[in-house]
Amino acid sequence: MSNTVTAGEQQAGAGRDGAARSGSRSVAAGVAGVAYLASWAAGLVAMSVRPLNVPIDASSPQVVAGYAGHLAAATVQNLLSEGLPAIALAVVVLWLGRAVPAGATRGVVLWTGIAAVAVSLAQCVLGLMLTAWALPDHRTGLAGGLFVAVNHLDGVKMLLLAALALAAGRGGALPRWVGVVGVVLALSLAASGIGYLLLLNGLGDAAFVSGPILLVWVCAAGLTARRR
Repeated sequence: MSNTVTAGEQQAGAGRDGAARSGSRSVAAGVAGVAYLASWAAGLVAMSVRPLNVPIDASSPQVVAGYAGHLAAATVQNLLSEGLPAIALAVVVLWLGRAVPAGATRGVVLWTGIAAVAVSLAQCVLGLMLTAWALPDHRTGLAGGLFVAVNHLDGVKMLLLAALALAAGRGGALPRWVGVVGVVLALSLAASGIGYLLLLNGLGDAAFVSGPILLVWVCAAGLTARRR
């Protein structure tokens, strides 16, 4: 009899431990979602001090001229919009991967999300190379090449995030309203992503729509995703 009770207590304890771990991961995802939004907002504030206006199809001389006097603000903005958000996004994506039931949808969520994180980190590194090395050393050709590479990667990242938003919405771990926001996000990201990938200013301007929606979606996904 005592052995039976002990086994039952062990099972109950394991269940409580699992619930506690799940709860802590859920809290971490919520904090990460808010941190993603806050970091991006801080980056926008940093750039508002010394506004940078360089078209995505800028030539190398235009890049050098556009960044003149903005290197410090651009460096801070790069860290706050690409570096720190990548870490926060990784936490949200890993939680979504656990919240979405096993299957093909979970795989899409994890692979597209992790790929987007990797691209964002790559953008951060290239951006630092641009503002801390190429531009201060007056390497015009290199600066233009780095600028183009960052924009191409931005397009890739947007398309990955579009796929992530659609997959996460279909996975059943998010409230219906977050899924609807995800569909709108995916459509706007598809437009801006193609614009950045092909360096088309017209489509690239869709980022002014997709960007704010992305911040809302990541924050909401981190706060509301739950295992079913």
